[in-house]
Amino acid sequence: MAGQNYRALDPIPPAERRRWRLNNAPQRVRAEFLVHRLDCAQASGDHLLTDQEALRTLADPEAAACCEVCCPETVLRHVLPEAEAPGSP
Repeated sequence: MAGQNYRALDPIPPAERRRWRLNNAPQRVRAEFLVHRLDCAQASGDHLLTDQEALRTLADPEAAACCEVCCPETVLRHVLPEAEAPGSP
């Protein structure tokens, strides 16, 4: 119908969904940033990441680490085939 907004019927493709939140890490963590699940109560940052962006960020342990509360690595380890996952031989 003309004049109707149908954007809700076309969801964002899974590869483009921003499911992760990045914020500054506390001083006790060696990394500069922490990656959180979007709904983590510990997350306060407004910077959102896609799966691929989160994996690239976590590839450098000095740059980012996983939140110890929401454990995003449990989901992210299944995003890529094992041969491409970070830490795979």
